[in-house]
Amino acid sequence: MPTNATAIPIPIVVLAFNKHDETRRCIDSIHQNTTHPFRIILVDNGSTPAYPESEDYRLVRLPENLFYTRGVNAGIRDALRHFPDFSSIALLNNDTVVTPGWLSKLAEANHPEAGVIGNKHFLLHNPAEVIHAGTADLIGGTHKGGPDAHLFNEVTEEIWVTFACVLIKRPCLEAVGLLDERMQHYYSDNDFCLRTWLAGFKVVFEPDSSILHSHNLSYGETSISVEPDQQVYVDKWLGKDLIEKIFNRIFLDAPRKQLVVLQREIVSKATA
Repeated sequence: MPTNATAIPIPIVVLAFNKHDETRRCIDSIHQNTTHPFRIILVDNGSTPAYPESEDYRLVRLPENLFYTRGVNAGIRDALRHFPDFSSIALLNNDTVVTPGWLSKLAEANHPEAGVIGNKHFLLHNPAEVIHAGTADLIGGTHKGGPDAHLFNEVTEEIWVTFACVLIKRPCLEAVGLLDERMQHYYSDNDFCLRTWLAGFKVVFEPDSSILHSHNLSYGETSISVEPDQQVYVDKWLGKDLIEKIFNRIFLDAPRKQLVVLQREIVSKATA
């Protein structure tokens, strides 16, 4: 239960599609193991049966499965509407179990330049195995991990961290915006972290905070392909979007595909 009554409660967005037992386990672990003040926002992503109202969470019921990115964005929007005073927001998969102090160690860690803070994930059914501990491969979307041999006990700056459990600070959220909904399930967390760096914030891995994670259990009831989301991501960050949507529009005269030449009198006025 929360013990620091003076701290501003942190909204925790938990996205759920079916998996009622796992979601209940996740929510129970939050109530049992979280000392920092919090408010749970459970986003029911079109589950059958629908999740019931409860005093344990604020329920946001979506009419159909909008998949990960749009579902999470719905939770963030709800937090902005109903809890506008929050200074940080947490995102948490429903196939996780949080450990004691997980949120306070994210919220109270001394990372003043961080906009996004991730933590250490142990495999739920094999807690000796670390499955998320920062970036291993950017395009492939894989993470550092392996046997827990004290290899992941240092605070590190990362290119990206998984949003299966993450803390996003309010100034970062306001600067970066919501997750890119062109990526339905995959890479929207990766993309958000790159945008975080471009906005002047850091992405940090905090090893003192940890959770247990079933890993991809929440995808088990849907037919999801990684390739379309990966293609959007690659187009956005490795050239196509940059060239067609930015460079051509700013630096080229589209009809002639020539570099724009400023009129000399305009240049002279600007530099006078």
